[in-house]
Amino acid sequence: MSQPPMQGGYAPPMQGGYNPPGAMQPQYTQNMAGQPFPQQPLQQPGQFQQAVQYQQQPAQFQQQPAQFQQQPTQFQQQPTQFQQQPGSQYMQPGAHTSTAPSGSVQPSAPVQWDPKNAQQYDGDVGQEDVDESAAVEPNEASAPPPPMDLSLPGYEAVAYTNELPAGPPPSYQDATGEDATVDLGKLSTITAEDAKEALLEYVAQQCCHGSGAAKDMSIKDIQSSSAYHYTLETFTEGRSTKWHHVPYSGGFVDGPHNGPAPGPWDVVCGFNALFKNEVKKIEIPHTASVKPCFACFGRGFKRCWMCHGRGRVRCSFCSGTGRRHVHRDGRTHHETCSSCHGHGRKRCHTCFGTGCVRCRECHGFAQLKHYIQLTVTFSNRLSDHIVERSDLPDELIRNVSGDVILEQIAIRVGPVQNFLEQEINQRSNAIVGTHAISWPNERILQQRQILRVVPVYECAFEHKDKGGRFWVYGKQNTVYTQDYPHTCCCCSCAIL
Repeated sequence: MSQPPMQGGYAPPMQGGYNPPGAMQPQYTQNMAGQPFPQQPLQQPGQFQQAVQYQQQPAQFQQQPAQFQQQPTQFQQQPTQFQQQPGSQYMQPGAHTSTAPSGSVQPSAPVQWDPKNAQQYDGDVGQEDVDESAAVEPNEASAPPPPMDLSLPGYEAVAYTNELPAGPPPSYQDATGEDATVDLGKLSTITAEDAKEALLEYVAQQCCHGSGAAKDMSIKDIQSSSAYHYTLETFTEGRSTKWHHVPYSGGFVDGPHNGPAPGPWDVVCGFNALFKNEVKKIEIPHTASVKPCFACFGRGFKRCWMCHGRGRVRCSFCSGTGRRHVHRDGRTHHETCSSCHGHGRKRCHTCFGTGCVRCRECHGFAQLKHYIQLTVTFSNRLSDHIVERSDLPDELIRNVSGDVILEQIAIRVGPVQNFLEQEINQRSNAIVGTHAISWPNERILQQRQILRVVPVYECAFEHKDKGGRFWVYGKQNTVYTQDYPHTCCCCSCAIL
């Protein structure tokens, strides 16, 4: 049954609303602004149509207002207080304040200091004028900010100056190494003709080698051998922490009121590619706080380094006299300085005459957000060993191609076993063992070992009763020699 409107105003529907125990429909005699409603006479029978209009409420009143679902003591609160919904504790960036789940208030969004609207500097300006050409911009102070008064469990030793290693990673089960096998069917060979052709091509491309010797020499002997190049790469992840700060221009601050800060190894961070060096920096959740800028004392500006706060500098054209000496027609004339117009001083172009410059530390926002920064370093650790039995320098084997007879990628790799070259077996075992214990504060993510065989051919030649040697090595037939007979003194080319 519909209820007639109460005298003095609109009576909200009873269905779904709150009625104090033992009370009838509330009598509303004032509007939201506190002004009394005009007293309406009781409805007469002839005014039944008007009463029907009162009963046909607008569509927005058919929805139950949130404030009628509250307890009786909450009827006295202002309507704006009921607009805060349970799921909107935080305001959008740029708003002045917002309330975190625990009831703490987010810092207000600062206004950046604007030199165009700045007032004249009123601090210490020094005793002497500054010449506009003598002032030099100083370097920013390297001193760290004052110690943080925020104590975070697990991060008590973190400082601003140096990176603090996060310590050993959480214990995890070491992966079992896999035995490496070698495919000997990939070994390549070279003929004497190929060696002679490689030497002729090498000589033709050298500026100081004559081709006549290569054509006339006779190759007496070719000794074929193989060089072995073993490499082990260990891809590790290391973590360190330190306090860091950035200018705060507004927005959400994830502080300790949102919960305890996770440990350095609990923060998720991935890499972009395996076996590539990479560094990532991440803000550790729940460690941020906003403080006034320590460099400008929360003002957003500092004294101008050019004019020392005066707003004006001494003119360098007239040395501050306002007049210049000009030699004309054999005589000296005194003229008004055209640079400062006779004033001897000019407005400082650095601060535009205000004596203040924007603080570089906070970018003029006067506040800094301090947080613990996590540095995640992905490093590719590489060790290798070369076995080469001839007189060819071993380091040359690293830069040429060969046949890959072993390539293994796993979380942990096992050393090479049962290879025909025992030195490779021994060195592989030693390198794998060294990599397993060399970085106790880092996590091993992946390992890769490669064994290449590089063909090496030592060629003995004779030219005009003089002997010598050259080497052909690598799949691209690179040549190395120091005994070639026809060379000039302009350079000492030995390797192509």
